[in-house]
Amino acid sequence: MVGLLSAFLICLLYVQVGGDDSPAVIAHGFQQDNGLTGRLKSSSEVHQSDVEPVSHLLSVLWTHQIREKSYSKILPGVAHDLIITPDMDVLEVLTGSKVPFPLSGYLFSDTIWSHIDERKISSRNVITGEKIYSNIRNGSFLMGSSREFLDSVRVIIDIVNGNKIQAIDLLSGKAVWEKTLASKIYNRPFYIDSLVYIANKDALFIYHRLTGEVLGEIAINGNINSELVADESNLYLAVENKGLVCIDLAENRVKWIFPFDNNSNFLIDILIDDQSIYFGDVSLFSINKITGQLNWSHGKAGGINVLKSDKLFLAGDYLLFYNNSLGEVYLSVVEKYKGVLRFQGLNSTIFSGGLTATNDGIIVEDLDYFEFLDFDQTNSILVGTIRGTICGIKVISDREK
Repeated sequence: MVGLLSAFLICLLYVQVGGDDSPAVIAHGFQQDNGLTGRLKSSSEVHQSDVEPVSHLLSVLWTHQIREKSYSKILPGVAHDLIITPDMDVLEVLTGSKVPFPLSGYLFSDTIWSHIDERKISSRNVITGEKIYSNIRNGSFLMGSSREFLDSVRVIIDIVNGNKIQAIDLLSGKAVWEKTLASKIYNRPFYIDSLVYIANKDALFIYHRLTGEVLGEIAINGNINSELVADESNLYLAVENKGLVCIDLAENRVKWIFPFDNNSNFLIDILIDDQSIYFGDVSLFSINKITGQLNWSHGKAGGINVLKSDKLFLAGDYLLFYNNSLGEVYLSVVEKYKGVLRFQGLNSTIFSGGLTATNDGIIVEDLDYFEFLDFDQTNSILVGTIRGTICGIKVISDREK
């Protein structure tokens, strides 16, 4: 990763997305619908097979209530089998039990525990719990979920007045550099080590977090409808009216563009594993990460219509998401390799008790969506939040059924 990023930053990167010199869109498995818009119709859709209740796969083991109501929409951080909550609690993934400070028995490569929401910025030492920095935030509203995160760089990036980038030194509390872009910034800053990626509708900018030096600029010419996602070789993002864009970090070029079947203008989660990329934009897609070609898709013809494209999650061999079936919102699960729908059910069916009903008898948990955070492959524990409650969820194997 470091070697590729070093090669990436030898010179300034200027890549045009969707211009005259951009690569041809990948159309494997599709039929061209409109040569002007580039919209494609899928001919590789997966259809439903027998579907089991979602409770056959998922079971809630423990819950933890976030005490501060204003933090209920902020996602915890997960590291070393520990969950770091917005309330400054540390929980064990397996049991949900609180772990006291100091966390001396854990080896953290990143020791700064940062929190940024619509109201404030704060940081603590993750080992001792000692407060490093706290201040009222006057920054802009940004798309996507706020989340606790661990870091090793003492500079945190905030967006102020819509288009102003402000780098704050957590030790001194002072701004160490500032930049003002020509258009408004909607996406949260994305960090890779000492680099920060910031996008507006014009371009994706790469800065050195400590100095503010401009290390790259990628012309976008469209609103970015996703958070940025990277692996060792590529950077992925969804651009409105263009599609899913893959940027090769080593060769400083757009590797491929996968056009959307139907552009919803919603915020899109992009998930990656060793071989594939998964995302939902009304339909659900699996794409080969190397070639940008379609593995499979789920659309209306296949019985799947993704309701919340920013609530997609990868857990082992499964993709979890929400869709509408007969007027009800269901948590749905497909196998990631072939896209077969395996499990489906209401949120309430995976809770063993403690559910809250409205006066009409409607279960409160069925009115909202899980935000899934992390999956512990070793112990098959899924971590998620719903309505200010953090949950440890067991993924039931076939042997346990």
